[in-house]
Amino acid sequence: MEVGQGFSIRTQNTRTITSGNAEGVETWEISDINSDDITCELISTNMSMYAGGYFRVFTQKEINKYLHVK
Repeated sequence: MEVGQGFSIRTQNTRTITSGNAEGVETWEISDINSDDITCELISTNMSMYAGGYFRVFTQKEINKYLHVK
């Protein structure tokens, strides 16, 4: 895994009445790797107004699961 690498996460939105159990897709890009903490930027999503400029810290184990790395 390296900075600039992207991955997608499928989510279920069960909180809104209008979307019901709609499936969402979030596309993230790795922006910083610091030991086990990997900071990623949300590049796009179909379930929220947040895209670009929204960051989240993932663990290396989580990223490996999304990237299907063994």
